[in-house]
Amino acid sequence: MPVPRPALLRLRTLPCVAVALLAAGVCLHVASAAVAHDARDAHGAIVRGHATKGRYTGYPLPRFASLRSNHVNLRRGPGFRYRIDWVLHRRHLPVQIFREFHDWRAVRLPDGTEGWIKGALLSGRRSFVVQGKTVPLRYAPRANARPAAWLKPGVVGRILDCAAGSSWCRVRVDDHSGYVPRKAIWGVAPHEVIAE
Repeated sequence: MPVPRPALLRLRTLPCVAVALLAAGVCLHVASAAVAHDARDAHGAIVRGHATKGRYTGYPLPRFASLRSNHVNLRRGPGFRYRIDWVLHRRHLPVQIFREFHDWRAVRLPDGTEGWIKGALLSGRRSFVVQGKTVPLRYAPRANARPAAWLKPGVVGRILDCAAGSSWCRVRVDDHSGYVPRKAIWGVAPHEVIAE
């Protein structure tokens, strides 16, 4: 006995509707989970996924990384189909990763801009950028130590180490190394310990 045409249509479209609803439910669940864990860091910026681990890497969120290349696309979403909002031309620029989706990372730039970057374009090398005003790079971790160089806002360098309980980090910029106060740079959390 032949099945009436409207019943066939309902049977064929039902799985598609169920898949679409399931996908929407998963997306809503992921979005609500991200909002439920929002917090603010020491600078008042929203930190998504506060005190959690990345679902795909198992690394803590938020965490800092740096750009691996001189040409990195910052996209609106986690995939190549999403629009490119910015093209970043600053190798080793620090970024803060606050969310993961497969091999894509949601990042925050030093100026607060947020977007998605392919994970392969990020490096675990720790770097910093000077913010605010010109800061002295000192030979010792003391405010009265002799300066080795003066770092202007926007200068990017490498973080060598930041000791526990210290307000200073040992850094390198080109051929100069020395100490800068944590509060003068972006790329390290207030109480984070970094060892080279």
